[in-house]
Amino acid sequence: MESSSSLLIDLTVEPDLQPLYPTTAQVAHLLSPNVGLSPTQKQQLVSHCLTRSCVFGDFALLSFLLLDSQAQGFLDLSKQDDDGLGLVSIAILGFGSDSERDVEREECIRLLISEGADVNLPDYAGWISLHHAALVAPPTLLSHLLTHGCSPFAVTRRKLTALDIVTASTTLPGREDVALLLEEHMRAQGWTGGRMEERRKLRERRQHRMGKRRDLQEGVEKALNIDPRWWGDSEPDYVAAELSDDDDEDSSADKDVLTPPPDYTTMLVFSPDALPDIFQTLITDFRPSLRNCEPANALYMLSRFAILNCDQNWVEDLIIGATDTIEDTFFSRSEDLPTLVFWLYNLTVWLHLMRCDDAIRDTCEELDTYSLIEEVLNSVFVFIIRIAERKIDTLLDGALLDYSPLSTEFESVQFESEWSFYVHSVRERRKPRLRLYPFPRVIQINLSPHLHHLGLRAVPHRLLRPHQWLVASLL
Repeated sequence: MESSSSLLIDLTVEPDLQPLYPTTAQVAHLLSPNVGLSPTQKQQLVSHCLTRSCVFGDFALLSFLLLDSQAQGFLDLSKQDDDGLGLVSIAILGFGSDSERDVEREECIRLLISEGADVNLPDYAGWISLHHAALVAPPTLLSHLLTHGCSPFAVTRRKLTALDIVTASTTLPGREDVALLLEEHMRAQGWTGGRMEERRKLRERRQHRMGKRRDLQEGVEKALNIDPRWWGDSEPDYVAAELSDDDDEDSSADKDVLTPPPDYTTMLVFSPDALPDIFQTLITDFRPSLRNCEPANALYMLSRFAILNCDQNWVEDLIIGATDTIEDTFFSRSEDLPTLVFWLYNLTVWLHLMRCDDAIRDTCEELDTYSLIEEVLNSVFVFIIRIAERKIDTLLDGALLDYSPLSTEFESVQFESEWSFYVHSVRERRKPRLRLYPFPRVIQINLSPHLHHLGLRAVPHRLLRPHQWLVASLL
């Protein structure tokens, strides 16, 4: 009998100390003396249920745990989870998961704070409840945290304030009111703006200007029938340069920079037999795009090799062949404004680089290389002026036809043949002849404003002296 009684097994079911969805009735039953839980088991039960009430925003369960006399002895409001999150932060991170319980969740957080939960308890990343609330909580809760111990200047381990988190690069969508609230609290305590704030404002100004630039580009595409690929695939780097505070330029040009060392790192080696293929790839088949000066740089390095290492024939074959190919290219596309602007820009850059290089200047002047490039540059400019004239004529014709004069204006009527600025369309016009003048001449047109309107950047006057002034005349 004794041996059989000693083999009896206790089949009593252990109580569930970690219920998935705990309720007040379930917790009250487990904490009652009738169940017979040990103090350690009760502490484990209360700790688990306290965390679950914060996760689900269960105000009824949280109120029971905080106010029940049997549970109060086992409460630990400084409890942290595996990531170091405190109870207030755990409750805050539940915002957005179930919008119907957001009001109840906010009441849970207010109850925790009133019972003494630490709002400045950092997790392992240094985030306190205010940092988490800035991302997901409503502004009313942020205001409550700021008035109950949270400082807007509290930083994480990466030295970020709550305002920095919301407005790191740009203000998070839907969190503009939170950013304004934090900013006002910080300014009330003497804050005048930090590094992240300045960077954010700089990015916002840059994005605003890029938006205006894109709208302008779309208008130019429609007005001038320009291929969208002309603007390139990426955002231009010059926008950041325009937003930079340091716009001062050095008044003296550094000759060591403008004249590269005479080695093959600044040259492109070629043979005369390869020039047709080079011109075909570099000029004829090259697709124009905005501010792309690859042809100019390549022609400059080819010129350096020919002048410094070869004889006069090599130089002439290169310069004359390149200018003739460029001229043939834009003559065959005389109505393509992007092509004309592209080669106007590249010819200007090529001529600028050739003039600034002291190592090749004497040879270029002896062979009259500059004049060859200037003549082609002048021709491109005249083609651009002709396109502009035709477009202006179209607008003027339409404006004149749509104009309805008043009756009093007929007293001083002038016929079209008497107008000094308009030529009658019936009169036979002489075909315009293109005349090229050497520099300087009677009519001087400053290239810089035109380059600016066409989306180009002119070279400083101190580096591009005579050839920045183009001479053109239509007779």
